Amino acid sequence: MLGTDEAATAKIQATAAAEVNPGVGEEPAQPAGAKAEDAPVPATLFNNPLTEATGTKNDEANRQAAVELKKRKRAALRTGTDGQKAALAALITEAAAPG
Repeated sequence: MLGTDEAATAKIQATAAAEVNPGVGEEPAQPAGAKAEDAPVPATLFNNPLTEATGTKNDEANRQAAVELKKRKRAALRTGTDGQKAALAALITEAAAPG
């Protein structure tokens, strides 16, 4: 080959391999046509322990109240549907009974 040597060829192949397979802890190389705006935003940007909400006694009380409210709503819904099921079963048995 004219004007190339083995060292230059090896360097080009190593560079191409690094772009395809980034090493551990390295960011993958962006294609030449990609804009900086298209780069993915790292998740660590949104995890800030200084601005993160801290758990308080009031937060815990609110969570417990929400759980109790859900339990009461489920129980009320269950009792309402039990009556409906019984009425429907009575209608079906009356319709199926020979008369």
